[in-house]
Amino acid sequence: MSSDRLLQASRETIAHGSQSFFTASLLLPPRIRASAHLLYAWCRHCDDCVDGQTLGFADESQRRSSAEVLEHLVQQTRRALAGEFC
Repeated sequence: MSSDRLLQASRETIAHGSQSFFTASLLLPPRIRASAHLLYAWCRHCDDCVDGQTLGFADESQRRSSAEVLEHLVQQTRRALAGEFC
């Protein structure tokens, strides 16, 4: 995924996942807003993985053991920090 697509996906995630966070993010300067959207999207993703949800709603297809979820998130975090977009 390109960085532009990743940023767009993060904007959509915050807009759908939390209207209050999205509205508050509009108060930030654009260069900081993008980082806030990316951070929110990653936190939302991690929370959803742990809870077996998608944007805060139950998603039975996401059910895995705690150890599997943690390992998956560790690997995704390492890839993201290495500049690999999922």
